[in-house]
Amino acid sequence: MGETRTRMLVNNNALKLPCELSSLIRRYDLNYYVSAVPYSKTIGWEDWGEDFIYFKFEASEFPAVQSYSVNNRGT
Repeated sequence: MGETRTRMLVNNNALKLPCELSSLIRRYDLNYYVSAVPYSKTIGWEDWGEDFIYFKFEASEFPAVQSYSVNNRGT
């Protein structure tokens, strides 16, 4: 994966979410974007390598507020 893939908006209206998650998103009026990114674009996960899938989370109203997550491709 070379470049950042399309960002997906996550909010109470965008996805069918589990009830517990949906209620938290609705309660706090959360809106954020999630995108798969190459590991070289991450902060804090750079040494894990290309065998994983990396996700970038951005607050929709405050794009400077970012977080990253990593998942095993095999699961």
